[in-house]
Amino acid sequence: MFLPEFIIILLSDLCEINEESTYALWLYLKDMVWEYADKANIVDERFKLFGRDLGYASLYPPVKYCTNDLCDRRMKGLKLQKTDQTHGILYTLDKGIWVSDSLLS
Repeated sequence: MFLPEFIIILLSDLCEINEESTYALWLYLKDMVWEYADKANIVDERFKLFGRDLGYASLYPPVKYCTNDLCDRRMKGLKLQKTDQTHGILYTLDKGIWVSDSLLS
């Protein structure tokens, strides 16, 4: 799984370890990360503390499964955990417009 440089920097800051070690740990732990979705709120709070300098804002989905009853993934019981890198523009009421090259889940 591809891990962008800005995420490596953010994780390095969060864990207080160098970027090389962060990447090595990601390679080892990446498959286990998705098992900890219940801890997403706690992680999000830490990102809010350490991610501001990198312009981090969480768009983590509040649900684990598609909410559309006709969705094939939902019918198969598959979680929303696929990650793609994409360009995006987020329009918010309280923070204005955010342009992003981000990972969306």
